[in-house]
Amino acid sequence: MKTLLTVASCLLVFTQLLVAQEKIATKDLLIQPAATEEPDSLSYEITIIDPGFDLWLHSVAKPISYYSQIYLENWNRQYVAEWNYRYTGGRDMDVIECMIDYDPNTDYGLELNYQLYEYFQYVESEHHLQLLPRAGR
Repeated sequence: MKTLLTVASCLLVFTQLLVAQEKIATKDLLIQPAATEEPDSLSYEITIIDPGFDLWLHSVAKPISYYSQIYLENWNRQYVAEWNYRYTGGRDMDVIECMIDYDPNTDYGLELNYQLYEYFQYVESEHHLQLLPRAGR
């Protein structure tokens, strides 16, 4: 199965990968299969191209062990829905430049959900763009 999930603000890219996939070039991105040891192994990868995100992730974000995967998936569903709503409505186009194709029925794993969730936190914090109302902010 070969599926490409293009994500967030042309800064995020999800790819569902098989070892046998060919390289796929898009207008602004080069997406390659992840190296896996098993020939039929399915893996997911998120690439965030934002110069400040890695530093923010390692210095400000809570550690991955703080969250459960279910917690992250629940928030990501809401964030993705709001992100895509704003994209289709032409709102906040300076930050939101692409749709996120996130399937809530797919198990992307803890790491990917963590990075996506923290990217939304980063956008809200650093770009001052509140995507969802949250108590206690």
